[in-house]
Amino acid sequence: MTGPDPWLEDFKRRSEESERRFQAWLRRWDRRFVWYLIGIALVWIGVGAAIKLLP
Repeated sequence: MTGPDPWLEDFKRRSEESERRFQAWLRRWDRRFVWYLIGIALVWIGVGAAIKLLP
């Protein structure tokens, strides 16, 4: 064969694009997970405060 293989080049390009999309998805879900943990912590703080303030 002479020159670059078009199938291989296409595969590499698609792999890189897929990896980029996966990284973006991971970042988005990572941020959502952090907010989820913050929300749970706030709920527990609220429950603790309500129990403390009850007579």
